[in-house]
Amino acid sequence: RAGNDFETWSAEQWQAIGKGVYLYKSQCSSVYNNTLKNLRFGISVYAYDEEGRQEYLTMKALLKDNFIQNISADFIRPLGSDITVDGNTGTDSYVSEDDGDPNHDDFVQGYAYPLGVEFQNVKIINNFYQVTTDLTRPWQSDGQGIAVFDGLYTNFEISNNTIISNMYHGITVFWGRDGIIKNNTSLLIDNSLKNQMWIQSTYDKSGKNAPVNVKVVNNVTSYLSLHENTEKLSHNNVVIDKELIADELIKYDPYNLIFDVAVKKDSPYYVDGTGSTITTLEAAMK
Repeated sequence: RAGNDFETWSAEQWQAIGKGVYLYKSQCSSVYNNTLKNLRFGISVYAYDEEGRQEYLTMKALLKDNFIQNISADFIRPLGSDITVDGNTGTDSYVSEDDGDPNHDDFVQGYAYPLGVEFQNVKIINNFYQVTTDLTRPWQSDGQGIAVFDGLYTNFEISNNTIISNMYHGITVFWGRDGIIKNNTSLLIDNSLKNQMWIQSTYDKSGKNAPVNVKVVNNVTSYLSLHENTEKLSHNNVVIDKELIADELIKYDPYNLIFDVAVKKDSPYYVDGTGSTITTLEAAMK
C-alpha cells in the first residue's frame, strides 16, 4: 500500500503515490496471492529489446490470484512474451482525465514497443474487474477492461474474464495474430450510459494491419465489433442489447453495484457454455 489514508487524497496525490509490483527484464518470476491497495499502478511486467529477440522478451512470468483495489492508473500490464495473468481481481479505478490524470485507466493493458516487436504467448484468463464498488467515493474514473492498442501480440488467449465497467473497450485487441477471445463477459456497470463495453478485434492504429487468425467465440456482451477476418472465424457469441441487460441477467443492480452476470437460464439469450464462469465479485474473491 502507498498509505491507508487514501480517502483524504487529492487527485494530485493519487498521481504521485507509490507503485505496486514492477518486474523489469526478469525471468521465471511469479506475483502470487498478494493484496495491493491504494497505489498508482498495480502489477507491471516489462521486457524491452530493440531488435525484438524473443530470448530477451520472454519473461516466463505468472501473475496469479492477486487482489488489486484502489488504483489510479493501470491494474496490470503484461508487456513481454510468455506471461500468464490468471485469477486476479481488480476493483475501483481512481482519478480520471477530467481530474487531470493523463493516464487512461485500464484493468489489463498490453502494448509492444518499439513498433514491430512481437510479444508472444500472453494469457489473460479467469480475471474479474469492476470499475467501482462505491458510487459515493471521490475521484471516480472510467475504466477500460482488457486492451492491446499498440504493437503485435501473437498466440494470445483472453478467456473466462468478467469486465463490468463504464467505458468503451471491454476487451479490445488492435491487430493480433493467432489468438482467441473466448468465454468472456463484458458489460456496462450502468445500462443507462451512452457507451458500450464492447468486445473488439480490428486493425492496428495505422489501419494497415488486420487481425490474422483471431477467433472470438462463446462470449457475452452488449456489442461486438469484429474485423471481417475475425468475424469469419467467430461464432456462438451472445449479444444482449444494453437496455435489456437488467432483465436477462440473474442480478443487475447498478444503484447498489450488486451483480451476478450469468444469463438467466430461462432467458431467450441463454446459450449453454457461453460467458465467463466468474459471475460475481464474491466468487472472484474466494
